[in-house]
Amino acid sequence: MDEEVAARVELACLPGLRRAQAQRLIEVFGTAAAVLGADAKARGVRLSPALAAAIERARSAPAAPRLLADA
Repeated sequence: MDEEVAARVELACLPGLRRAQAQRLIEVFGTAAAVLGADAKARGVRLSPALAAAIERARSAPAAPRLLADA
């Protein structure tokens, strides 16, 4: 699976992250993969601590490829 597609799926699955927020992050960082790959401090400037932590958890344990493979 394409890394960018997987990263977009991961962002879409994050509880509390609205589509507009995800799109803004993608605009700021360039790609969804870059959003997930950015350091926590860079993301934390633009997000609440809870959302920044959710992305950090997604980054450390990516689930989208596994979920899609099981579908």
